[in-house]
Amino acid sequence: MIKKDDLIMKFIIHPGYCKTATTTLQNNLIEKHSQILSLGRPWTDDTRNFVREIKKHEGLDFNIERAKSALDGLLLGGVGERDCGGGARVAVISDETIHLDQSKVGIYADRIKTLFPNGEILLTIRNQIKIIESSYLHFGRILKNLPKPYSRRHVEMDAWLDWCWQNWDNSLFGLIDYDKHIRMYQKIFGPEKVHILLFEDFVNNPDEYIEKLSNIFGIDPHEAKKCFSNKHDNLQDSVRSVNYLKFREYFFPSIDIRSAIPFGSSLMKMLSSYLEKGKSEKKVKLSDEWRDRLENKYKDGNVRMANENGLKLSQYNYPL
Repeated sequence: MIKKDDLIMKFIIHPGYCKTATTTLQNNLIEKHSQILSLGRPWTDDTRNFVREIKKHEGLDFNIERAKSALDGLLLGGVGERDCGGGARVAVISDETIHLDQSKVGIYADRIKTLFPNGEILLTIRNQIKIIESSYLHFGRILKNLPKPYSRRHVEMDAWLDWCWQNWDNSLFGLIDYDKHIRMYQKIFGPEKVHILLFEDFVNNPDEYIEKLSNIFGIDPHEAKKCFSNKHDNLQDSVRSVNYLKFREYFFPSIDIRSAIPFGSSLMKMLSSYLEKGKSEKKVKLSDEWRDRLENKYKDGNVRMANENGLKLSQYNYPL
């Protein structure tokens, strides 16, 4: 058994933003690269329980010693077949839900810093206008966890945009105000420990993006490129999947088909395969009015973020 003191491990925390290839990174690089030990997604029971410890909502429920003990168990025992003495160079926590409750982001960041004093943050960002358009197609049409009659209802794009604008701090709009998150992480971890990559580079210059990512992780870039193999998960929804989602959320909002019927998991895999093969849903575009409102809201933070971190945002038409 390897002693904890013998472990020389780099820790990367990746609070992924939606629609920035987070799922692709998790399923293809983090899960498959031989030099990465995953402490987040894709989940095992042990990694899920560890991350849940970090995200205990109430201060009294968070027990730092219990969290450290869970972490030590993961590191000493390894996760799956990749233990810390078997070639892993970096341990990665990738979990986009770290950002979902924006009132808790700072609390989670402080806890992560306590657990990983030398930890580093990886953020991949994307043009906010493009994220908003893509997010509406993927999940914005169905409003969840809201008071009736709004909860689990399909909404038109303008209604969704209105709701996000009125609830800025608790909606996607506030979530992708990157500058505030970057400054918070830099204050807690140090500017040199916060790495920022652009989703647009992943799309337009994938080899260069993977080289940068591999350098941050400290892993073999050649193996990293093989892991991706031109894959891009979580693609645009099909018309079939959108219609199915409307039907399910309206008539059966609280039923988990996987557990509600015999062989539910197998049937869902077959259904998902059928739904994904359909014609892609038509893309949407923000109106000029909404584009102007949002660009004016994001531009000051984007300019500061670009100047302070050397980001080429103008190349990809970010609001500036």
